[in-house]
Amino acid sequence: QQQQQQLEEQRLQQQRVKDEQDRLQQQRLQEEQRVKDEQDRLQQQRLQEEQQKQRLQEEESRLQEQRLQEQQQKQRQEEEQALLQEEQEKRRLQEEEARLQAQRLQEQQRKQREEEEQARLQQQQRLQEEQEKKRLQEEE
Repeated sequence: QQQQQQLEEQRLQQQRVKDEQDRLQQQRLQEEQRVKDEQDRLQQQRLQEEQQKQRLQEEESRLQEQRLQEQQQKQRQEEEQALLQEEQEKRRLQEEEARLQAQRLQEQQRKQREEEEQARLQQQQRLQEEQEKKRLQEEE
């Protein structure tokens, strides 16, 4: 009887030790899992931050490219505008030159007509004077 009781005690004691070991083992496993979960979470967070950073860099790069294109277009427009103004100025000067030339020509023609008229009048006057002279000579 006593031996049986001792055996039972021993068995219970062993069971308690085993239960405690199991509990500790279980606790260790849970702790390890918790640490692993935390590491995974941090890893995931780092990855997302990296991706976010990359997206921002790509966006910045895209905006920079866009700004560059806008700047180039503005420059092209300014150059075209400048060329256009230059062309218009050249045309204006040519028209002005043509107008002055036409004016000079008219002036020249007017002068020429006046000189021709003057010469004709002088010629007529000389003829009249000669005729008058002849008439007077004939009368004498």
